[in-house]
Amino acid sequence: MSERIDEIIGAKKQAITDVKNDAITDAITNEITDVWQVQSNFIHVLRLTTQKNHVWVFGMHWYTLISAQSRRNILLDQRRKKATHYAELTPYQNSTGSVFGVATLLPKSIHKNEKVHAAALVFARQHLHDTHILILHVSDQSWWMVASHHGAVVCQTDIWYTDRFQVDEHVQQLKARFINVSIKEVNWKKYLVEWAAQPDQSKHALFDVTDPAVQAQILLPISNSPLFKVVVFSGIFFVLAAIVLTYIWINHKNNRLNHSHLTSHQLQDPAQASSLYQSHSHESISAMVVLWHALPLDPSGWLLKRVECERQNDAFRCQAHYKRNQPHANNGQLARAIPVDWQLVPQSLDQVSLVRDISITAQPINWSEQSFTEDWLTPLQQRQAIFQSLQLGAGEEIPMSLTHTARPIYKRPIRLSGPLRSLPALSGLKQPIQWQYASLEIVDQTILDLTHSHFVLHLVGDIFVPS
Repeated sequence: MSERIDEIIGAKKQAITDVKNDAITDAITNEITDVWQVQSNFIHVLRLTTQKNHVWVFGMHWYTLISAQSRRNILLDQRRKKATHYAELTPYQNSTGSVFGVATLLPKSIHKNEKVHAAALVFARQHLHDTHILILHVSDQSWWMVASHHGAVVCQTDIWYTDRFQVDEHVQQLKARFINVSIKEVNWKKYLVEWAAQPDQSKHALFDVTDPAVQAQILLPISNSPLFKVVVFSGIFFVLAAIVLTYIWINHKNNRLNHSHLTSHQLQDPAQASSLYQSHSHESISAMVVLWHALPLDPSGWLLKRVECERQNDAFRCQAHYKRNQPHANNGQLARAIPVDWQLVPQSLDQVSLVRDISITAQPINWSEQSFTEDWLTPLQQRQAIFQSLQLGAGEEIPMSLTHTARPIYKRPIRLSGPLRSLPALSGLKQPIQWQYASLEIVDQTILDLTHSHFVLHLVGDIFVPS
């Protein structure tokens, strides 16, 4: 009987102890109430009552910087997207490059005297070796995950999740990517209680404001372009515009003199004039387009943006412009993917051109009456709806005339743009056309109808018509 009484008394004492512990836990939790402010589905802001004037940002977007130009490009792009704050982390030891993070915070969400910290960046600075992953379990439908590699934020992390399966899937991807991965999971409510109960023995890197890594990593506001930059750029623009206009005026004057000189010789030598003006058939342009089709669209992390060809005597000098789309892509990988006879010419870290001379067949123009008797405007009007744009310039009389009637012949600039699939429509044109420029533009997003396409063809040349 005495043993039973002792057992009952012990159970009551344990119950009283558990109640006291729960009361202490509730009191601590109430004392260190935290405020999570949801900026968007991607960004949360944390304020702790125990850390006055300090704000923690979770869910920033991170980039790896390759050059100073990439930093400027990111800032310009994020300024257009209304980003408000940024942080930059220089390399540490064997880190591959500087890390640059941006965030868009709601207006007036940050007070003037508050210091804003990037939670992911501070976590990375507290783990300078190997790869570390932190999973913060905030609620049953809210997890935050960040990873650091040798003191730098892994750019595909600092993300919020609403499904634990997604967290585990991302962790498996990181484990396959890195070696020596350390994973730590923290329950938010339990951590707050432990931290308040033993603040000196349980300091977490993200919330210890006395740590030098925290004090040094403060988000900076993204300011608008200073006025003096606008003035400087405006001055440079006007100077360049004046230079270009002067060059155009001098070039136009020289062209008029050369044309006058050439005309006097051509009137004396019709054979020379006949060899000067030649026409390109639809099959000639199609042959050049066939060579374009051999170019890869997205080889090894690169994207083809456009192909442009300019007439030089009897051939066309063609350039295919590629832009790097993935950070791991390099010129060596692109060189292995390009077709034969194309020469790779680097432009910058992110741009490369492929150059090639393409010879296409040109026919001498038949200056007989039969080639210039039909209504040449009607065929162009019938094809205008097929192309996105078809324009004719003012006519210029050339030193040639029809063989039998001596009617003058005019050379008129022609310019057309439209879907690449509309090229066969040019096969029915009988008027001689001498093409000077051809280009293919790859459009990212467009309306797919009769006059719009993912591949847009541009042609510029001269059409020869009767008076």
